[in-house]
Amino acid sequence: MRPFVPGLVVLLAANGAFAQTLDTLSKCKLEGQVVNAVTGEPLGKALLRVELYGPAAPSVAVSNTPSVPLHATQTGPDGHFLLSDLDPGTYTLSARRAGFLSYGNEAISMAFGAAPFKLASGEHRKDIVVKMTPQGFIHGRVLDDDGDPVASAHVRVYRLRTVSGEKQAETVAETDVQGDASFVFGNLPPGRYFLSAQDMEMELAAAGRKGPVDVYAPTFFPNVSDAESAAPITLTAGADIHGIDIRLRKARVFHVSGRVVNATTGRPGTHLPLMLVSKGPFPSTNATEALGDDGHFRYDSVAPGSYLLQCCGQSVSMVTFKGNGVSYSKSFSMTMSEGSDIAVPETMPLTGRLAVAVSGDIDNLVLTVGPGAEIAGTIQLDPAGPLPGGVTIMLQPVESNPDDGLTTQVEGNGAFHMTGVLPAVYRTAFGNLPEDTYVKSVRFAGRDITTGKLDLAAGAGGPMDVTLSPNAAAITGVVRNAAGDPAPGAKVQIWMAGGDFVNIVEADENGAFRMAGLAPAEYRAVAWEAIDEDLAGDRSFRARFESQTASVKVAEKARGNVELKLVTRAAVEAEADKVK
Repeated sequence: MRPFVPGLVVLLAANGAFAQTLDTLSKCKLEGQVVNAVTGEPLGKALLRVELYGPAAPSVAVSNTPSVPLHATQTGPDGHFLLSDLDPGTYTLSARRAGFLSYGNEAISMAFGAAPFKLASGEHRKDIVVKMTPQGFIHGRVLDDDGDPVASAHVRVYRLRTVSGEKQAETVAETDVQGDASFVFGNLPPGRYFLSAQDMEMELAAAGRKGPVDVYAPTFFPNVSDAESAAPITLTAGADIHGIDIRLRKARVFHVSGRVVNATTGRPGTHLPLMLVSKGPFPSTNATEALGDDGHFRYDSVAPGSYLLQCCGQSVSMVTFKGNGVSYSKSFSMTMSEGSDIAVPETMPLTGRLAVAVSGDIDNLVLTVGPGAEIAGTIQLDPAGPLPGGVTIMLQPVESNPDDGLTTQVEGNGAFHMTGVLPAVYRTAFGNLPEDTYVKSVRFAGRDITTGKLDLAAGAGGPMDVTLSPNAAAITGVVRNAAGDPAPGAKVQIWMAGGDFVNIVEADENGAFRMAGLAPAEYRAVAWEAIDEDLAGDRSFRARFESQTASVKVAEKARGNVELKLVTRAAVEAEADKVK
């Protein structure tokens, strides 16, 4: 047995206390105030959370709930907050409060993000000011042409987004009106909005009637049925706009009816979901179903205009016929005569699309459906080598509903197969590519569509050949602010010169960024402190910051490097006001 040494116990205890003291001294504090970004007034009861910045940020698990941030607090009546016992490192701060847009990691867009910050060992930082933007509100009512409330109305709020260089309407929010036909939309950031209202009972007013019918048609604020003539509502930060009355207008509407025919069998297509989708930046959709043994369908209350009638995504039988010792497969609807010598091993969708111009009643329309276009393709590597695993190919519609797109996974031998593709124009995109790999070429039916679009509007499929290269280029760099210091958390956009598709990457805690998997080409790059996604996707808006945009050209395997000047939030907002 070792002898008891009291001095040793004292020494160990002293060493432990000394280590604990050092640990305490290295802890950091974060102190500041939360204020209203518009008025500068302090905000009490704001919930703040701080998280380590980076992909490996630690978190604490609480029972069976998701992980929670390491530190959180609430501001006092004067908006003051103090977060203690923080380890040295780089952090991000987020904030929430009733009546205000979320700030930081929980922000609804890049425009309300927060730059990360560093805390050195033992640092007590007291200069943090969190500026929270108050939500915008829009109040209004839906009235008829006599000024009476329309209690069966449904209202939508839209914003125009720039997607690959094209303006598309995005539904921000929608709601049924209250009993007095009033509505309110909140949690809206600054921007331009469009409102539309529709009487959900208008179908009843025209159902089954023949000849022209006048009903309250979908109407855009203030009182126009044509989306192109709609008046935008400009909402500033914290604006509370009342009196937005939408007066529904009566318009001449028509019915569109016909039947669905299965191209494979020549038989009626029954119980298939159909959609009549209007063309333009504000698409509207009317849904119905092909009913009865004859596949008949009918839409009432269709306003004049250009539409797409389409069927997609309905599973129907893939039937194997047996006759004369030969088996072969066809697809058709679920309606089958009794006693058919068939087996039903699997299902596949029936699709169809037809352009329809409505200027009067339409009868006897025929929508032909079938298995859709088929694309069989292969992927190869140049120079030859083993293919990366898990690669996916996506077809993204250029104009129609994004849900009409398809995604398929490439097999180990490089083969892929897509069926049931709707007739439309698509962009091709690839997922799960290693960062040293880029798409060298894409050819469809012998045509090069590497930087173009896949046109399947005629409904015909074909072979697709994709070549990947393991010699991708990369662009690295650093973002600096006006003082020349690194700008962590900056949003760096990189796009091929002359192109619309934009890649976005975030600068790390040192202001450094890296984007890999690039094809050899000339690229442009710019770095934002914060920006609305719509403005970021607008080529003409980016052109306003040409002096802060850098150009870099890379070859295969090259590593281009560029230093970017940070475009401040204030500079973006100043130019955005000019656009609006």
